[in-house]
Amino acid sequence: MLLTNWLGTLTSHIKRRPLFRSRDRRDIRRRWNAAVHNQISTTEVLEDRTLLTTFFVDDDFNGLTNGDIIAGTDTDPVTIGDQNAVFGTTAFDTIQDTLGFVASGDTIMVAAGVYNEVGTLNIVDSISIIGEGKDVVEIRKAGAPINSFDEAISISADDVTISGAQLGWETHTGATDYMGYVVSTTGDDTTLNDLLFSDNYRSAVVFQGADNLEVSDSIFEGKFGRGAIRDGNAGSGENFLITRNEFREDHFRWGPIAIGPQGTFSDPNDFAFSGEISYNYFANGLLPGSW
Repeated sequence: MLLTNWLGTLTSHIKRRPLFRSRDRRDIRRRWNAAVHNQISTTEVLEDRTLLTTFFVDDDFNGLTNGDIIAGTDTDPVTIGDQNAVFGTTAFDTIQDTLGFVASGDTIMVAAGVYNEVGTLNIVDSISIIGEGKDVVEIRKAGAPINSFDEAISISADDVTISGAQLGWETHTGATDYMGYVVSTTGDDTTLNDLLFSDNYRSAVVFQGADNLEVSDSIFEGKFGRGAIRDGNAGSGENFLITRNEFREDHFRWGPIAIGPQGTFSDPNDFAFSGEISYNYFANGLLPGSW
């Protein structure tokens, strides 16, 4: 009797092995496989981020040596404190030199001065060129236009902004009347704001296949052989905005804004165009013999 009671007490503390039927085993295996396949990975691909840079252009920098520190500047507005510009890297005395260092998203700040740039300014990155003001900044192509289709500034990138400056060529003579396009763009989302176009050129702004162009708060004066703002041979673009400008210039042909089916040799185009022309001031005139 004592032995029997002892064995009964001992066996009562021993856990029985769980009994799993085939269906139970399949459910367990299914839950395990789901857990394995849905486990969270701790490795992520980091987003590629490029830090935007502010460049500084000042004709007073002429004579500095590469590596000189420009006090009072900040090339990285995101980082706390001033990251002073370095001449030859983030500070230059010409815009042309700066274009060799910029990347899309960067900004070029242009101080008061006269900048006679050698060669056409070819803008191939999505950048902003911000002058101190059209009354104190002159950005000009050195020399005079060499033919009717010479370009002072050529934009091929999207999302380019130019503002706060006077644009044109360094010199002008009667022999170069009606020659040269000051700004020519084929890039979408070009913004031209607070600019001064003067002297005698073929056109101030030519846009061709460039959607979402904005020309605003600018002044057009002098003489133009064609429209101050006009489309190119392949049409203009869609959704342009021409607003709050002053047109004080004289024209030999076409008037201040020429977009659509006009043609030089009676060959009108039928390219699509659309946009808004609003709140502009027109005091332009026609030159003798114009049409």
